[in-house]
Order: sequence, then C-alpha cells, then structure tokens
Amino acid sequence: MDKKIIDASRYKKISRSKLKKKRKSSKKIDLKNSSVGTSKTMLFSKNKNIPTNVIAKRNRYDRLIDNTVKEEKKEKTKERIKKKISIKNMLKVAGVVIGITLSVIGIKFLLSGNRISIKTVFSDNESKNEELVSGYNLNIGISKLDTTDYLKSSNIILNEIINKTKTSLVKMNKDYKLEYILLDKIDKESDLVYTITLNQVYKQTVEDVISEIEKIKKSGESNIYFSNVSNIKTVEKLSDIKLKIELNNKDPFFVYKLNFPISSNDTRMDEYTVSETNSDSILLKKNTSKSTLDSIKLKNYQNTDDMVEDFRNGNIDVFTASSDNIMQLIGKREYNVKKYRDGETVFLLGNKDSLLFKRKEVRQAIAYSINRDEIVKNIDMKFSEVIDLPYIYSDIKYKYDLYAAENVLLLEGWKKTGGIYNKNEGYEYKKIELNLLVNADDETKCKIADSIKEMVEKIGIRINVLKLSEQELQDKIINKDYDLVLSTIYINDNPDISFLYDYINVDDITNSAIENLNNSNIDNIQDNLNNLKDVLSQEVACIGILAKNTNVVYQKYITGFDNISYFKVFENINNIGKIKE
Repeated sequence: MDKKIIDASRYKKISRSKLKKKRKSSKKIDLKNSSVGTSKTMLFSKNKNIPTNVIAKRNRYDRLIDNTVKEEKKEKTKERIKKKISIKNMLKVAGVVIGITLSVIGIKFLLSGNRISIKTVFSDNESKNEELVSGYNLNIGISKLDTTDYLKSSNIILNEIINKTKTSLVKMNKDYKLEYILLDKIDKESDLVYTITLNQVYKQTVEDVISEIEKIKKSGESNIYFSNVSNIKTVEKLSDIKLKIELNNKDPFFVYKLNFPISSNDTRMDEYTVSETNSDSILLKKNTSKSTLDSIKLKNYQNTDDMVEDFRNGNIDVFTASSDNIMQLIGKREYNVKKYRDGETVFLLGNKDSLLFKRKEVRQAIAYSINRDEIVKNIDMKFSEVIDLPYIYSDIKYKYDLYAAENVLLLEGWKKTGGIYNKNEGYEYKKIELNLLVNADDETKCKIADSIKEMVEKIGIRINVLKLSEQELQDKIINKDYDLVLSTIYINDNPDISFLYDYINVDDITNSAIENLNNSNIDNIQDNLNNLKDVLSQEVACIGILAKNTNVVYQKYITGFDNISYFKVFENINNIGKIKE
C-alpha cells in the first residue's frame, strides 16, 4: 500500500472562527464524568482510523496532519548523510592499510638493501622470518630410555636422530610417495625375488647393506626395523653395486620396508656423526648438514621429574610427553607444544559376514551419527585426535551429520518404527540392531562404546554393548558371533595393513582394491595403495574413532617443529634451532 493515503475527513476545510470555538469548547471538560486519560482519548478519537503505516504529526491547531512525504524526505536525507560518512570511513581505513603496506615494503627493501641474512622458519602455525643462532648445541631429553643402542631400542626419537648419521635405501613422505636415496634401481624378478642397484653417489657398499640386514635380524623384535627385514630369506652380492634379495613370502610392500638406516665406514656423506655414546646420553656432531645446529645431544632420564626440572631451568631444549601429569610439572613457564600421532589408535571394526554391517548404508549411517570430536573431548582431548583410516599418515573425511545418517537409510527403503529403523525384504523383516563387543577390562574403550551406543541410537539404530572378558571376546570374534568390535590397533609408517583385511574387506569393491594392491609391481604400488585408501573411505570399511598423540615440548626460543608427524619430528632439521635475540 502507498504510504501517501488519501483521507477526505483529514483534509476537510474548517473556518477559523468555528475552529477557535471548537477549541474553547474542547477545554471545558466535565471533571466529574471524565477519567485521567479522557483528554488524550478526545484528542485522538477523530483520527483513530488512520492506518499504522501513515506518519502522523500534531500542528499548532491541535489537528493531526499527514506528514508522510516530509518524513520520507528526512529519511532519505539521513540515508545520504550515512552513506557519505561510511564512504569517508572506508577511505580512512583504506589509507591506513595502504600506509602499513608501504611501511612493510619499505622495511623489506631496507633489509634487502643492507643484505641482512634472514632465515625463513615456521613456528606456532605462523610464517615468520627468524634468524637462527649459528653453531647452537641442541639438547633433547628422553625419559626412561631402555638403551642408547639404536639396534636394541624401539624409541622413535632415538631412531629418527640416528637416521641423521646414516643413509637409507629409500624414504617416504606423508603421501607414501617413495624417494630413492641409496637405492638407484629396484627390479621385481618374481613375487619373491628383487634385484637392487645402489646409487654410486653414496659411499655405502653392497657389503654395508648386507651387514645392516644381518645386524637388524640378529637384534630381534626389540629393533624397530625388525619387521622390515624378518621376511628376507637370503641376500646375495651380484656385483659391487648390485645385490639380490629373496623373500620367504610374497610381500607387495617390500619396497616400502627398505627404509632402514645403513651404516658405513665412510661417513663423509652423513649429515651428522656419532661423537659419544654411553648409557645416559648420545652426542651427534655436525658433518655435512646445512643446519645451524653444531651438535645434537640426547640425554636419558630415569626420573621424569628430573627431566622436566632441567627443562624449567633451561638445561634441555626439547622433550616428549604423552600424559597430562608430565605437562602439569612444567607449571606456568612459557613453552611451545606440537603433537604427532604416536601409533596407538581405537577403531570400530565390523564383521564382514554380519547381515547388517555388510550393508553400506548401515555403515554410512553409523559413521555419520558418531560425534568423534565429542568422544575425543570426553576421553583425552590433550593427547588424542580424530582418525579415519588405519594409516599413520591420513586425512579426515568422515563428517558428523545426523541428517545424512538418516537420509542414507531412507533412500534405501528403511522406515523408522518405534524409534528403530526396519525394513521388509520379501518375507523377511529386519531391524537395525547390532551387537558391539568391547573388552570389559578396558575402562576407556567401555566409555567410548557407551558413547557410540548413545549417539547412534539417536537416529534409530539400536546398539547392544557387550562388555566381555578377553577370552570371551576372542571366542566371539573367532566364531563370527558379533556385528561390531571396538579395537585398539597399533600402526606405524609402514602402509601394510594386511592384518586387518579380515575386517575391512567388506564388499566386492574393497576386495578388488586389495587384490590390485597385492598384485602390484614397483611402478604402480603407490597408485594402488592410494586407491585402496580411497576405497576404504568411500565404502566406510572401518570407522576410526581416535588416535593417541605425543607432545613435543620445546623452549620458547626454539623453533622449527611445525608440521611434525610420526618419525618425522626432525624431518626439517635445517629449520630447527635457537632464535637469535
């Protein structure tokens, strides 16, 4: 409706004499019969039928006149003034931003002009230009280290540091892409036989490779690389740069397992060399590394309190912690923390022969309905994170979405009755009710199982949590008498997860991806591995709940530990150092 409304009664002409008489008579009010609000009622009674969208105003003759057009003009004027002020403010802000930008550019120009050496490092998730102290001696604390002999230790930090003094045949990045180092070429002669040619740029010999394999095998399971070489049957020298390896059993992942460190009498190519070793410490001295670190010392502490006290006093620069009790000992001192997955995980696995779990829409609905962030928060937020797949290097794709959870069931013809989804297929009636097994002695997993039950039942899937002894649990798994099981799984940088195939090979699609991977050659092993990872995610073959973390705690003046991960804490050794004041 137009705001300018025509009302004949408001524009009727009245003579001044009549108007004055009317005003005088209106002042004579019968106080006996009047109420407190009578005068106001009389004033507005004439115009009580004015629509609410008309702006009314009293003139000097006590008559209501239509002021809509005038008020509209005022409003438009106000808007124009506001716009002008807004434009001025925007111009001021833009001027400030331009000024700051020009100042920064000017500073950078001055620095480059004076040729000041700036080293780019990343700290606290922000890119910073920091100059590092040259020749710094980095001190690392390790709590309750079993031994400083890397051949007999499974400690990740010790073994990664030792790798700086040796060369491996290959190494892999976070995408499981292989980089050949000492290995120049590898040929797969058959499923059991491989021929390796060494890169002559390095000084390690065929004898060095054979010797290292024998030392690791002799060390047994205490060595972190034992599983890498345990399947090797024989090693034969073919020439000065070529050797043949025969396996006991077929292993499509063998090339990934060639990442063990290889010693050499010729240390000219090593980044660091071992200078001193005793039961309490190991000292590495800089050799060919471009790092600003002159030495790296690992000190073993039998008492965690002593290690933290040394950190507080500045006697060590870095240490690792995997419990909040250790972190509490630091107190209010300023420090930095980065986290990495340490290999311990909790997964929801299924019985691939279960009539319900084998249905993809049921697996999808369960995955969508579990709020894993909430579980991590309630279990151990400081030392846990969400994980999807049983790979140490993997991303998060599953999302918490209750709408999607129910939608995937509805699309497949499931209907909710009595709060539970059910379906008639021919003469068979089915309802989504599953048995979840969990170890009764594991308090943490029992808590997780109860949370899963509560979350999944919100959308209409019933979960029966069966808390059993270890033996009862194993019996039911062997007899396939379950739908789901909550399991602790230990993973590392080895992408071989064949030990889980009985659980994750849920349909023809996953089976095909596994078969392709098992029949891989050297050229397509990485592509087939990435394909399996994608398929496991698409088919929801397993549901990761959480991965345990270890903290890398370091002094405020130390930098370079960004983007760390399992066995890659010191990956960017050239960026690690003390910030120059």
